Amino acid sequence: MYRFLIWLIGWFIYLRFRVTGDSRGAWWRQRMDPSPLKWAPDLWIHAVSVGESQLALALLKTWPSERVMKVLITTTTPSGFELLSQHLTSAQIRPLPLDHRSKYSQLLNAHPTPNLIVVETEIWPELYRFIQHRGAKIAIINARLSEKTTRWRRLPLLRNAMGRVSLICARSELDAERFKSMGANQPVVTGNIKYDYPRGHSPPDELVTWLNEDKLVIFASISADEVAKLVTSAQAALTHGFKVLWVPRHLDKLPDHLRLLTPLNPQLRSKMANQNSPSRTLVLDSYGELNGCYAYASLAVVGGSFIPRGGQNFIESIKVGTPVITGPFTHNFRVDVAEALAADALVQVQNETELRDRIVDLLASPDELCRLGERAASFAHAQQGALARTNEHLLNLEIITPKESS
Repeated sequence: MYRFLIWLIGWFIYLRFRVTGDSRGAWWRQRMDPSPLKWAPDLWIHAVSVGESQLALALLKTWPSERVMKVLITTTTPSGFELLSQHLTSAQIRPLPLDHRSKYSQLLNAHPTPNLIVVETEIWPELYRFIQHRGAKIAIINARLSEKTTRWRRLPLLRNAMGRVSLICARSELDAERFKSMGANQPVVTGNIKYDYPRGHSPPDELVTWLNEDKLVIFASISADEVAKLVTSAQAALTHGFKVLWVPRHLDKLPDHLRLLTPLNPQLRSKMANQNSPSRTLVLDSYGELNGCYAYASLAVVGGSFIPRGGQNFIESIKVGTPVITGPFTHNFRVDVAEALAADALVQVQNETELRDRIVDLLASPDELCRLGERAASFAHAQQGALARTNEHLLNLEIITPKESS
């Protein structure tokens, strides 16, 4: 039944995009009709989107012999595909096929099935079955499960899929317990790899010039649904002499952001070179540049947390000592937020009015901002080590077997 439903849903989505002229139709076409691999991979890594792709890149950088390992990386989103394509030249990068064994066979093109590493948890029953039936192993790293997903823990389809996984490296004890409740085989707690990311690449010179010209507040990973809630806070930052770097979560919603930001006179990052006098509000319409910008900011507001989305990654900011304010909805990072709040390394507000007031107070108190940044950096440093622990488990179970350079 599952195979039939997933096939039906896949074709429905694809045809709907085709009929409406949606640009996502081309992406779904690749998922429905995957391009066969050109050579046999030694390892398969699956990363859902941008955040997971960044984690996959961090993992690969720790392997001394990554240049001689033949890696297949799949992703579920065009943004993840774009990021991976920018940073990897030797790997085969593909959209994840529709969750049907015939599509995985088409992708592998009669090559031997490699071990699979899933980044942060996407449970695809047919993929897991396909990998295990062909004698390969499955690992989930930086694994987390939301409370919402755990509600389905008694569903046989999911329990069967989790039982096929050889290794689960959970971010926290809470996540490990949730995986156990879904039938996982003895998950291990390794911590959150995001604390181990290398520092973001320095932005291009023209962007650095703008970042350095004045004091800065970053509004990061803002969902289109929360723009209206945050505009007044951005205006408050401008009024107090700070510039604003506004970073949409999804660039396909960029027109919605620009429309609501009109009172702030926003300018696109992609148009900077064509402007003689850059605006004090810059909208980052590119992938991969945000992390390198945090070090230039006095304060960051991290989105996805002012609507019931669960919040976005705040770790990149506190790692470089840039204080973070987040909203009330942070269940995606429940453990990290609780620990950071306990260490006084994070500010959490309950609504947009409180956000505006807190921004004004902090921007008027540079000493307090500095102390908050120091506590944030110290907290982030103390959380490091998950990447090394994860690699140790992957090697012990021979999920990765790096080759020696010849």
